[in-house]
Amino acid sequence: MLVQDMSMERNWEMLDRNGYPRFCALDYHAAAVLVASDQPYRFVYDSERPVVGPEPKPTESESVEPPAAWEQFPFRWTQTPDEVNVTFDKHKDVQYRVVCEPSSGPNEPSLLQVFANDTVVIDGAQLFAAIDHDSTTWSMDPKLFDIAMRKQQPGVMWPFLFPGAPDEAVPEGGDASRPPPDVDLPPAPNLSAPLEPCDFESGQDTYYTLERLSAADHTVTHTASLGHGPPLFAVTLRAGLPATFATRHDVDACLWQLQPVPLGAEDCRLQHEGTLHAFGYVQASKRQQKYLGCAPDLGYGVVCESHRGVYLYKGSYGASGAGLRNRTGAQVTIGQHQFVSLKDVGEVLGIACENDVLILLAEKAILALQLTVE
Repeated sequence: MLVQDMSMERNWEMLDRNGYPRFCALDYHAAAVLVASDQPYRFVYDSERPVVGPEPKPTESESVEPPAAWEQFPFRWTQTPDEVNVTFDKHKDVQYRVVCEPSSGPNEPSLLQVFANDTVVIDGAQLFAAIDHDSTTWSMDPKLFDIAMRKQQPGVMWPFLFPGAPDEAVPEGGDASRPPPDVDLPPAPNLSAPLEPCDFESGQDTYYTLERLSAADHTVTHTASLGHGPPLFAVTLRAGLPATFATRHDVDACLWQLQPVPLGAEDCRLQHEGTLHAFGYVQASKRQQKYLGCAPDLGYGVVCESHRGVYLYKGSYGASGAGLRNRTGAQVTIGQHQFVSLKDVGEVLGIACENDVLILLAEKAILALQLTVE
C-alpha cells in the first residue's frame, strides 16, 4: 500500500502480510497514518527517513531452551482414584533412585524426589496434590522402574502430574470404569434457550484494529480494537479534516472523528460525532452491497448495489421528524427507507454523498439524485 502526502511531497510504502486496509487516512499535520485492518501494517519505505528494520532474531542455537528433565529421561504415568503410578523404561547408562524423607516436624513438609542419574525428574513439591509419603513404594526389574504414590485425598482425579509434565498415558480402549476428570467436562447447555446469530460470533477468529503508525520513527503508537466488524465506510464531515469512519454498534452506525493535537505530539484522540440510528440493521439486511456512505450532516445513509439500485435511509420521516406518540407520552420516531432503481447505466463505480444530492459514477453515466426536501 502506497501513501503519499501531496503537501510535503513525501511518499510512504506500507506492507502487510495477508489482509487489506478497511480504512486509511493521514492525521493532522501528516504526522502519522491511521490504518484499520485485520492484519498489522508496517512501514517498509520512507522517502525522507530510512526505515530501520527490526532487530535480528536470535539464532536457533541461542533461542532453543534446554529440554525438560522428563524429556531427557521420559516416563509415563497413570492413576486410579486412590493412587498415581509412574513408570520409567530402564536404560543401561541411567541410574534411577528415589529420595523419600518423612517430615522433620509438624509444620515441615515431607520430601519426595525421583532422580535419573543426578537430575531431579519428579519433585514432590510440584505435584498436583499431596501424597502419602509413608505409603509410597517403588520397585525395579531389568526393564522397568515403577513408583506407586498413594493420594492423600482419594477419589480426586488429577488433570496433570505436575506443571509441564507429559499427559497421562491412557491404555488402549480406555478405562470405562474410571470417570473422566472434571476439567474435560463441557459446560451444560441451556436447551430451553433458542440460538441467536450473536451466539455464533465467538466462533469468528477475525478481529479488526485501528492502528496509528508514526511517521517520525515508523512505530505503532496507538491501537484500538474494533472487534469482529470492520469500519463500514469513511466520510468527510467538514473540509480540511481527516476522514470520519463509521463502525457498527448493535443496530446503529456510530461515526468517529480524529481530533486535532499539538504539532509534534504523538497522540491519537477520537470523538463520537454522531449516530445513524438503525443503519446497521438496514446494512446487515442487504446482501449485494458495494458502497456505503452518508451525508456530511448525517441526514441520510446510503447502501449502493453494483447494478440494481440504491437504498436511501433516513432516520426520521419528514422535516419536522414527526412520528407516533404513545398514550404515555413517549414519542416514537419513524424512519424512511427508499429504493432507487438503476437501469441501463452499467456497473456503479463510485458514489459521493452531499447533504441534498447523491452523485453516482456509473459505467455509462453520471447520475445526480436530488433528495426531496419535505
